Amino acid sequence: MQLLRAGLLKPVFHSGDEFIYLRKLASGYIDLVKTGTQIKNQRSALFQAQGKSQKEKELSGGAEKFVLEGLDRRIASYNEERTRYEDEFKSLAKKHKAIRLLKSLPGIRYVNAVKIASRVVDPRRFPTPGHFLSYCGLIKLNRISGGRSYGKKNPFWILAQGSAYISWMQ
Repeated sequence: MQLLRAGLLKPVFHSGDEFIYLRKLASGYIDLVKTGTQIKNQRSALFQAQGKSQKEKELSGGAEKFVLEGLDRRIASYNEERTRYEDEFKSLAKKHKAIRLLKSLPGIRYVNAVKIASRVVDPRRFPTPGHFLSYCGLIKLNRISGGRSYGKKNPFWILAQGSAYISWMQ
Protein backbone atom coordinates (compact mmCIF):
# COMPACT_ATOMS: atom_id res chain seq x y z
CA MET A 1 0.00 0.00 0.00
CA GLN A 2 2.85 2.37 0.82
CA LEU A 3 4.49 1.66 -2.53
CA LEU A 4 1.26 2.57 -4.30
CA ARG A 5 0.93 5.83 -2.37
CA ALA A 6 4.56 6.72 -3.07
CA GLY A 7 4.08 6.11 -6.81
CA LEU A 8 6.75 3.40 -6.91
CA LEU A 9 4.62 0.75 -8.63
CA LYS A 10 4.61 0.35 -12.40
CA PRO A 11 1.29 -0.18 -14.17
CA VAL A 12 0.53 -3.73 -15.27
CA PHE A 13 -1.05 -4.28 -18.67
CA HIS A 14 -3.98 -6.71 -18.98
CA SER A 15 -5.40 -7.83 -22.30
CA GLY A 16 -8.97 -8.63 -23.25
CA ASP A 17 -10.59 -11.97 -24.07
CA GLU A 18 -10.04 -11.66 -27.82
CA PHE A 19 -6.29 -11.41 -27.31
CA ILE A 20 -6.28 -14.35 -24.92
CA TYR A 21 -7.75 -16.39 -27.79
CA LEU A 22 -4.98 -15.11 -30.09
CA ARG A 23 -2.33 -15.96 -27.49
CA LYS A 24 -3.62 -19.51 -27.11
CA LEU A 25 -3.65 -19.97 -30.87
CA ALA A 26 -0.13 -18.57 -31.27
CA SER A 27 1.16 -20.71 -28.41
CA GLY A 28 -0.45 -23.83 -29.87
CA TYR A 29 1.03 -23.07 -33.29
CA ILE A 30 4.52 -22.54 -31.87
CA ASP A 31 4.30 -25.85 -29.98
CA LEU A 32 3.07 -27.58 -33.14
CA VAL A 33 5.98 -26.26 -35.22
CA LYS A 34 8.53 -27.32 -32.58
CA THR A 35 7.05 -30.82 -32.54
CA GLY A 36 7.02 -30.95 -36.35
CA THR A 37 10.67 -29.95 -36.46
CA GLN A 38 11.52 -32.68 -33.94
CA ILE A 39 9.69 -35.32 -36.00
CA LYS A 40 11.43 -34.24 -39.22
CA ASN A 41 14.80 -34.33 -37.45
CA GLN A 42 14.08 -37.88 -36.23
CA ARG A 43 13.26 -38.91 -39.79
CA SER A 44 16.48 -37.36 -41.06
CA ALA A 45 18.47 -39.12 -38.31
CA LEU A 46 17.12 -42.51 -39.42
CA PHE A 47 18.53 -41.96 -42.91
CA GLN A 48 21.80 -40.50 -41.65
CA ALA A 49 22.35 -43.53 -39.39
CA GLN A 50 22.41 -45.72 -42.50
CA GLY A 51 24.44 -43.21 -44.54
CA LYS A 52 21.58 -42.59 -46.94
CA SER A 53 19.95 -39.51 -48.33
CA GLN A 54 16.27 -38.84 -47.62
CA LYS A 55 15.77 -38.71 -51.39
CA GLU A 56 16.25 -42.50 -51.52
CA LYS A 57 13.06 -43.02 -49.43
CA GLU A 58 14.02 -46.60 -48.52
CA LEU A 59 15.71 -47.95 -45.43
CA SER A 60 17.10 -51.39 -44.74
CA GLY A 61 16.00 -53.18 -41.60
CA GLY A 62 12.53 -53.99 -40.33
CA ALA A 63 12.61 -51.73 -37.28
CA GLU A 64 13.81 -48.73 -39.30
CA LYS A 65 11.05 -49.23 -41.89
CA PHE A 66 8.44 -49.51 -39.14
CA VAL A 67 9.65 -46.33 -37.41
CA LEU A 68 9.87 -44.51 -40.75
CA GLU A 69 6.22 -45.34 -41.55
CA GLY A 70 5.13 -43.94 -38.21
CA LEU A 71 7.19 -40.78 -38.67
CA ASP A 72 5.80 -40.26 -42.17
CA ARG A 73 2.23 -40.53 -40.82
CA ARG A 74 3.05 -38.05 -38.05
CA ILE A 75 4.58 -35.62 -40.58
CA ALA A 76 1.46 -35.84 -42.75
CA SER A 77 -0.68 -35.17 -39.67
CA TYR A 78 1.58 -32.27 -38.71
CA ASN A 79 1.21 -30.71 -42.17
CA GLU A 80 -2.59 -30.97 -41.98
CA GLU A 81 -2.69 -29.41 -38.52
CA ARG A 82 -0.34 -26.60 -39.54
CA THR A 83 -2.59 -25.83 -42.52
CA ARG A 84 -5.59 -25.75 -40.18
CA TYR A 85 -3.87 -23.20 -37.94
CA GLU A 86 -2.82 -21.08 -40.92
CA ASP A 87 -6.39 -21.06 -42.25
CA GLU A 88 -7.59 -19.84 -38.85
CA PHE A 89 -4.95 -17.11 -38.88
CA LYS A 90 -6.15 -15.98 -42.32
CA SER A 91 -9.74 -15.77 -41.11
CA LEU A 92 -8.61 -13.79 -38.03
CA ALA A 93 -6.94 -11.25 -40.32
CA LYS A 94 -10.38 -10.41 -41.71
CA LYS A 95 -11.72 -9.72 -38.21
CA HIS A 96 -8.78 -7.91 -36.56
CA LYS A 97 -7.49 -4.61 -37.88
CA ALA A 98 -4.20 -5.04 -36.00
CA ILE A 99 -3.41 -8.28 -37.83
CA ARG A 100 -4.23 -6.73 -41.21
CA LEU A 101 -1.96 -3.78 -40.50
CA LEU A 102 0.90 -5.94 -39.29
CA LYS A 103 0.50 -8.18 -42.32
CA SER A 104 0.98 -5.15 -44.54
CA LEU A 105 4.60 -4.81 -43.34
CA PRO A 106 7.28 -6.29 -45.60
CA GLY A 107 8.19 -9.83 -44.56
CA ILE A 108 5.27 -10.35 -42.17
CA ARG A 109 2.53 -12.77 -43.16
CA TYR A 110 -0.46 -14.17 -41.29
CA VAL A 111 1.37 -16.32 -38.76
CA ASN A 112 3.81 -13.68 -37.59
CA ALA A 113 1.13 -10.98 -37.62
CA VAL A 114 -0.97 -13.07 -35.23
CA LYS A 115 2.06 -13.78 -33.03
CA ILE A 116 2.91 -10.09 -32.78
CA ALA A 117 -0.69 -8.96 -32.24
CA SER A 118 -1.21 -11.56 -29.53
CA ARG A 119 1.90 -10.43 -27.64
CA VAL A 120 1.63 -6.67 -28.14
CA VAL A 121 -2.17 -6.32 -27.79
CA ASP A 122 -2.08 -2.50 -27.81
CA PRO A 123 0.88 -0.61 -29.27
CA ARG A 124 -0.10 2.54 -27.39
CA ARG A 125 1.51 1.07 -24.29
CA PHE A 126 4.90 1.74 -25.87
CA PRO A 127 6.27 5.28 -25.56
CA THR A 128 7.69 5.45 -29.10
CA PRO A 129 7.47 3.51 -32.36
CA GLY A 130 11.09 2.44 -31.77
CA HIS A 131 10.18 0.70 -28.51
CA PHE A 132 7.31 -1.10 -30.28
CA LEU A 133 9.52 -2.22 -33.18
CA SER A 134 12.25 -3.37 -30.80
CA TYR A 135 9.77 -5.39 -28.72
CA CYS A 136 8.52 -7.07 -31.89
CA GLY A 137 12.07 -7.91 -33.00
CA LEU A 138 11.80 -5.73 -36.09
CA ILE A 139 14.94 -3.61 -35.66
CA LYS A 140 18.64 -4.35 -35.29
CA LEU A 141 19.62 -4.41 -31.63
CA ASN A 142 23.16 -3.85 -30.36
CA ARG A 143 23.90 -6.13 -27.39
CA ILE A 144 25.91 -4.18 -24.81
CA SER A 145 26.73 -5.23 -21.26
CA GLY A 146 29.20 -3.53 -18.99
CA GLY A 147 30.30 -1.21 -21.80
CA ARG A 148 31.30 -4.17 -23.97
CA SER A 149 29.52 -4.98 -27.24
CA TYR A 150 28.49 -8.60 -27.78
CA GLY A 151 27.37 -8.15 -31.36
CA LYS A 152 24.17 -7.12 -33.02
CA LYS A 153 20.95 -9.07 -33.03
CA ASN A 154 19.45 -9.01 -36.49
CA PRO A 155 15.78 -8.22 -36.88
CA PHE A 156 13.28 -10.97 -37.66
CA TRP A 157 12.05 -9.01 -40.66
CA ILE A 158 13.41 -6.17 -42.72
CA LEU A 159 11.38 -3.10 -41.95
CA ALA A 160 11.81 0.34 -43.45
CA GLN A 161 9.49 2.27 -41.17
CA GLY A 162 7.02 1.93 -38.32
CA SER A 163 3.95 2.47 -40.48
CA ALA A 164 1.98 -0.35 -38.84
CA TYR A 165 2.58 1.15 -35.41
CA ILE A 166 1.36 4.56 -36.53
CA SER A 167 -1.65 3.13 -38.41
CA TRP A 168 -2.53 0.81 -35.54
CA MET A 169 -2.49 3.65 -33.01
CA GLN A 170 -5.08 5.65 -34.94
